[in-house]
Amino acid sequence: MENLASKSELQGGHDIPFKQWEHHKLAVQGLYRTCLISSVAFPLLGIGDAIWRSAGGQADTVEGSVVRLCVATFCSVTAATYVKIRGSAVSHPFLISTVLLWLASSVCGLSAAHTGGFTSPYGYGLAPGILIWAMLMPGGWRQTIGPMLGAYISYLTVLLGVVGFSTYGRAELSMTFFQLIGVVAGILVSEAIEKWRIRLEQASITDSVTGCMSRSYIISRIDEYLRSRERKERVFSVLLVDLDNFKQVNDRYGHAVGDEVLSQTASIMMSMVRNTDICGRYGGDEFVVLLDDCNTEQAKTVAEHIRDRVSKNTILATKTLITVTVSIGVATTSSNTGIMARDLLKMA
Repeated sequence: MENLASKSELQGGHDIPFKQWEHHKLAVQGLYRTCLISSVAFPLLGIGDAIWRSAGGQADTVEGSVVRLCVATFCSVTAATYVKIRGSAVSHPFLISTVLLWLASSVCGLSAAHTGGFTSPYGYGLAPGILIWAMLMPGGWRQTIGPMLGAYISYLTVLLGVVGFSTYGRAELSMTFFQLIGVVAGILVSEAIEKWRIRLEQASITDSVTGCMSRSYIISRIDEYLRSRERKERVFSVLLVDLDNFKQVNDRYGHAVGDEVLSQTASIMMSMVRNTDICGRYGGDEFVVLLDDCNTEQAKTVAEHIRDRVSKNTILATKTLITVTVSIGVATTSSNTGIMARDLLKMA
């Protein structure tokens, strides 16, 4: 527990729990929406196919029955997937969503092969479908480029496997290029959305004065630890850190110096915990440190090191060097105990 991380290591460490937790949650939401949109979009494509056939004066054939069967099967799969995962824990949402995307692309390819080939309504629906999927799933281009290229290749493989290259001409080449543009646009849109999402979410969970986590985030993380069934009763501790006589610092030296005291105190605490631990501002002059897999004695050791380092730190205030001290409470518990974050912090 005395492992001290450098400032650069710390920042990466505090990003790790956020990214893992938030990425999984967003991937689950993306999977839900993928199932819902697919269940609506494919019947609409089927309607487009019916209009295309009637406009061309084509009678219903075996090919039409194959298309309807493919669409109905895929809609059934997406609906069953949604019902299965709704309200339950999903272990690999991104993988499931990728499989659905590839399956949808293969169904589009098979349906397009029986409804006009490359110029089929299903061909026109591939690019927007890939683009919508890219907007739904988190991770940026590094996460989405593989699934999207795989979907594009799946579509072309199935389509060309049925119709062959004999009918491949300029119109087909133009459609192939159009679909490739959809994939590239999906990659770019996915990266842009991911960057904005990270900026907005980091701003919402980061305290602007100290740079550590916000009150709402630290409480939600503690509650998650308390409810988690995957932690298998692993203990963890929280430190409630209170700056002594902080009001006097504000009154005597001003709020600018008070903010500097808060910032430097937070930096000291963040530099003295592991990459897997989280430091957050609880409010005013109070901080909370979440120490994963840490018993009471280990937490007390960390608390003593923090108290000692803070007391030795000097801060320049109107040409005067000042020092501050902190009081630290410790509370230790394990998951599935039935208590909430606020109860645990009261114990500290």
